[in-house]
Amino acid sequence: MKRGHLFRLLGLASLLLALFAFPPSVDASTFVVNAADDVDDGACDDSHCSLREAIDAANANPGSDSITFDIPGPGPHVILMTDMLTISDDQTRIDGSSQSGYSGSPVIVLDGGNTICRGLWIASNDNVIVGLSFVRFNCTALSAAIHIWGGVLGGGENNRIEKNYIGVDASGTPGGNVYGVMLWDARNIIRGNVISGNVIGILSAAEKQIIEGNFIGTDPTGTGTSPGFMNDTGIMLQAGADSTRIGGADPSKRNLISGNNMGIDIESERNEISGNFIGTNLSGDTALPNLNGISVDGNFNLIGGPNPGEGNLISGNHGQALILGQNSNAVFGNMIGTDFSGTTDLPNFVGINVFGEENIIGGSAPGEGNVISGNEVGIWFPQPANDNSVIGNKIGTSVDGASAVGNNFGIKILWGAHDNAVGGLNPDEGNLIAFNTAEGIQIGYDSYDNPVHGNTIHTNGIGIWVHTDALRNSIRRNSIYGNTGLGIDLGTVGVNPNDPGDTDMGANALLNFPVITSAGTTGVSGTACAGCVVELFVSDQDPSGHGEGRTYIDAATADAGGNFTIPAFFPIASCTRVTATATDASGNTSEFSENQIIGFCLIFPWPWMILIPFGLIGLGAIGGRYAGRFTALSPRGSAVVGALIGAVLGAVLLTLAVLLPEVEIELPGGAQVYEPPMAICEDYLHPAGFSPSGGAVFEIGDDPLLEWSIMESLPEGQIRWRVDLIGPENLELSQTTSDTELLFSSFDVSPLPGRRYYWRVVGEIDGGEGAFEPFCTPGLWRSFQLGSLPQMEGHQELCLYTAIRSPICRASDYVEAEQIAVLQHGESAELVALNPELTHGKFELASMEQCWISLGVMEGPEDPVETCGVPIVDPEPKPAEMACSPDLDQEACEASGGEWAAGRVGAPSCICP
Repeated sequence: MKRGHLFRLLGLASLLLALFAFPPSVDASTFVVNAADDVDDGACDDSHCSLREAIDAANANPGSDSITFDIPGPGPHVILMTDMLTISDDQTRIDGSSQSGYSGSPVIVLDGGNTICRGLWIASNDNVIVGLSFVRFNCTALSAAIHIWGGVLGGGENNRIEKNYIGVDASGTPGGNVYGVMLWDARNIIRGNVISGNVIGILSAAEKQIIEGNFIGTDPTGTGTSPGFMNDTGIMLQAGADSTRIGGADPSKRNLISGNNMGIDIESERNEISGNFIGTNLSGDTALPNLNGISVDGNFNLIGGPNPGEGNLISGNHGQALILGQNSNAVFGNMIGTDFSGTTDLPNFVGINVFGEENIIGGSAPGEGNVISGNEVGIWFPQPANDNSVIGNKIGTSVDGASAVGNNFGIKILWGAHDNAVGGLNPDEGNLIAFNTAEGIQIGYDSYDNPVHGNTIHTNGIGIWVHTDALRNSIRRNSIYGNTGLGIDLGTVGVNPNDPGDTDMGANALLNFPVITSAGTTGVSGTACAGCVVELFVSDQDPSGHGEGRTYIDAATADAGGNFTIPAFFPIASCTRVTATATDASGNTSEFSENQIIGFCLIFPWPWMILIPFGLIGLGAIGGRYAGRFTALSPRGSAVVGALIGAVLGAVLLTLAVLLPEVEIELPGGAQVYEPPMAICEDYLHPAGFSPSGGAVFEIGDDPLLEWSIMESLPEGQIRWRVDLIGPENLELSQTTSDTELLFSSFDVSPLPGRRYYWRVVGEIDGGEGAFEPFCTPGLWRSFQLGSLPQMEGHQELCLYTAIRSPICRASDYVEAEQIAVLQHGESAELVALNPELTHGKFELASMEQCWISLGVMEGPEDPVETCGVPIVDPEPKPAEMACSPDLDQEACEASGGEWAAGRVGAPSCICP
């Protein structure tokens, strides 16, 4: 017989003992729980029926079954668990809402007491669990309140977990588990639950789950949270958990995912995350922050959607609302950094942080654009963020685009990121980037080939700032106006004068801007770099005299001599100011040229419009009085007539000045001074110089060294670095150092195995007399982990097995060997060796002890030799066959030829032949 068949038969035979503990019935039955204990006397009847007895009865009864509750006395009724509960028959409904006193929150509590590893194991299909509370299932790293996995039975699909408290007791007090819900099989529905206070709220390694209508990380009202309600991760979709839907367009399907360290962690593909509130309260108007909202480390996922209700609200998070760490994901229709109305800011630190490639943020079709406003940074592209697209979004505005909900920085493209397109030349591909305090778009630190095309960029600190050796970033056909600083600024802040021969180097090669030599109502001529594309714009009359280019007119290519002519495709009125940019063959775009006035134009300073009418009135009065000497009018009367004539002439001239295109009134106003805001600390530090980052995992006992490296010149003065650390159980600590490294042990923390710690660096300068204050805005949180929670998608490679009853773990594989431990029903252990007969395995327990267990009572991979490379070893030789005795345990009894009797009456014993 093949080893795989042997393992399957051994496991199946053991489970069948449990399945047929009760005589079968073909009829659907209802079993009523009337006791709040966990006693199993072998029967579920009117005199006594525990939940365990009801489940055993349902397992033994083929077909659909219902388990209801009628426990005497006031609730809540707490069942102190002594072992895991297992549902092995399909179509069982456990309805905690049937207990008197239920009014929307559970009154039946399953309590593991931090000694039972798993609460409920669902190993079958089409079951429903309603209205229960699961708390304190915490005995090992694989502990779970609810574990759905068919195992050898092949079930575990189409189950529904609804309206339960998982990690919260009946009073609404946190009592977390390691895992709230573990999904190892596909097509299950997790709906309408409160899942808070766990290490991981929902962990899935199987496809096509539906997770909707849950409160994850908050209190049961959805209006508040506290460290006790925090899940380290709200929802984790591991590799293989593809095609899962989290949320939905209908408000009833909306998950509230707030108050966690990580809201949603996605490592799988083709999932849909839509209609959720992530980082806010239930109303979407107050922040209940996660540390980070969503991390996407898989491909082809959809965040939001173009249809009504499909967009997520991702706001109020301390760190990053959305992290795109992999490729080809789409982000449509979300509001990131605002409240639900889209008119008020609920800021994240970073709206979207992109590390992957070929991701699409927004789109040109209706509903695809996002509102990304109110954040410190709207969208951040550090290396290796390449070949991504930002299309059709509102960045810094309200949802209607009309009012300010500004980010500090609109878009940052830094540290060598390349080929990221902001906007496009096709209809509706441009973004609206407005009202951001600093730059609408910043491109710097060796980033290259990032086209900025077809956008509307107004009322920012600087429209587009390209700096620090960023090259070949083309800026074409945008509408840029009303920014405090320049519309396009290369290198140091302010206009860079042209240099002869254009030999200087720097941002976008510090390409010389065009020189307009002739500007008429039918076209413009001038000079630029040979072969450069010159784009002509109507200027908004920036006080610098250069740009900004508000309305695109047309373009032409300069000839070999650098000459260009751009005929206007529509008549340009006299007195219109025009400006131009040049873009060379490599893709470098210049700053805006000096503005030129079209045609003949009389310019009157605005005070003249006051002085001229009053002057004409005065002259008229004087002239009238003089002319009165030759008329019959009195001197006073002739002065009045002259003044009226002067007033009429003044009014005519004022009207002509307003109406005639050849006349311009120069209105009051002056140059605004752009004052850059405080830099983010990451602007001084090299992004690749942080260690550890990206979720690095260390062994318990390691002492991670937190390191960072300086990239930019620091402010002058005495500098130190503050390192902030946050972690489980409301840990918040800070240490300072003058170095660029700090040992984790400096914080004097006793680490919790498998839990994440987050750290960030803040630069501080001595402001006088030893009073240090930040010189930069605190930046991103980075994470690491001490000790591991086993990864579900690797349970076969790890050769994890689960006990299907409570077996003895012995020093060798024979029954007389010394007993080392008893593995609890539902507890997991790693198989590390097999005996030659393939009947027993050597397992490593959570306590790190190793001992032998019969494979007949363990469930796991069918062929561990092939699947996991488990070696076959020869344990100590067995002693001579032992004699049967009534005092033997079950395994020894059966090995000696006896029959194990576990009847309903009396203690179990060995019956010898």
